[in-house]
Amino acid sequence: MIKQKLQQLISQPAPYTFTRSIFIRLMGLVFLVAHLSLWVQIDALIGSEGILPIKHYLESIAQQLEGSDRF
Repeated sequence: MIKQKLQQLISQPAPYTFTRSIFIRLMGLVFLVAHLSLWVQIDALIGSEGILPIKHYLESIAQQLEGSDRF
């Protein structure tokens, strides 16, 4: 009896399987577009000539934390 019920549950496709599959694939597409967008813009954002050059940013953080007992 239990074995038949389990086989029946396993053999039946879960409801919303197609919808779930499409949703996950579309979420993957959204993440792909987001990362491609970041890849194209990263130099302009934090590159050596960017809006916030990372080298200067990290140097200013190191100066502010120098001798600090917070960490």
